[in-house]
Amino acid sequence: MPDSSTDCSAFRLEWRPSRCGIAAALLLPTALGLGLALSGLPDLVAEFSVALPERLSLLLALAGGLVGLWRARRAARRPPRVFELLEGRRIVPEGGIIARPASFTERWPLAVLRIEPEGPAWVFWPDTLSTPARRRCRLWASAAPAALVLHHWML
Repeated sequence: MPDSSTDCSAFRLEWRPSRCGIAAALLLPTALGLGLALSGLPDLVAEFSVALPERLSLLLALAGGLVGLWRARRAARRPPRVFELLEGRRIVPEGGIIARPASFTERWPLAVLRIEPEGPAWVFWPDTLSTPARRRCRLWASAAPAALVLHHWML
């Protein structure tokens, strides 16, 4: 029988750049540049302005490809991060000492971990968050926020 525990105890969660996100960062600007180049818009603009080069569509496609390469490289170079998710919907970012409130939301296929209020957000694509880790995050997010938990050293 599978374990159906509802335990939402503290655990570590690793974020790393996603191959899906890198591919999207590369392909979307490239597709936009090609779409503009093939739409006939450069020919329409060239009719009204003599100063524009005849190969404006090629320049748009090339610019889209370069922007896509730049964004994909930037996304791939982001370092992995490790978070400590604590009881009571609190999080300790990597290198941090203070636990801060956080939230976890799912907008399929993405999962978003956000430090509250108005803190940074980390997006997990399906290839970076396994099914068991996604389940633990859901359980962690459904737990009631706790008041300050008194540890033995605080008494």
